Amino acid sequence: MAAARIPSAVVEVTFRECRHIKDTRKVIKSIPHTKLLSDIFYEEHEEHQATGDHRKTLTFLAKCKTNINTTENFEIQGGMSVGTLTERFTIKCLEFTCIPSGDAEDEKSVAEGILKETNRKAVDAFKILMAGGRREFTKRKTSSSGMKDGLSRKDELFNDLVGQFQDQQLDWPANQASTDGAYFIQV
Repeated sequence: MAAARIPSAVVEVTFRECRHIKDTRKVIKSIPHTKLLSDIFYEEHEEHQATGDHRKTLTFLAKCKTNINTTENFEIQGGMSVGTLTERFTIKCLEFTCIPSGDAEDEKSVAEGILKETNRKAVDAFKILMAGGRREFTKRKTSSSGMKDGLSRKDELFNDLVGQFQDQQLDWPANQASTDGAYFIQV
């Protein structure tokens, strides 16, 4: 009789830096579907600190992503199983952040870790302003709704205004040219 095969999922697992884990650790693991998120978190912490049962003193924040390349993540409850997340929600990445409870040293450590991560991802507004970004002019209209050939008078006036904006070098940030720029010219 063959041994029963336990279904598993391959996911990217990130353990954020904390007092117990000195550097952020990223691994790709094959995890059985029956394993709970809390078990994954506590196993990692017990591996890095040999004293005591951490389930009483440590809590954690778990987040997940459906795509490795996206920055959007979802907060999830630790009581969920890997199978539920990977089969029903097609989760590809798990991220754990240790939230030690108790003394001020633990709270300071968590705050420093969060601040470090935020600063790493922060966008420097001054650099964006100085770089000028990619700029574009609002696009001219090439056809009019309800007209077989040519443009309506309204669209001709729109194109004339776009031409005046271009003559005076009044451009828009690239992400606003087609939306805000067109709206501004219409009003």
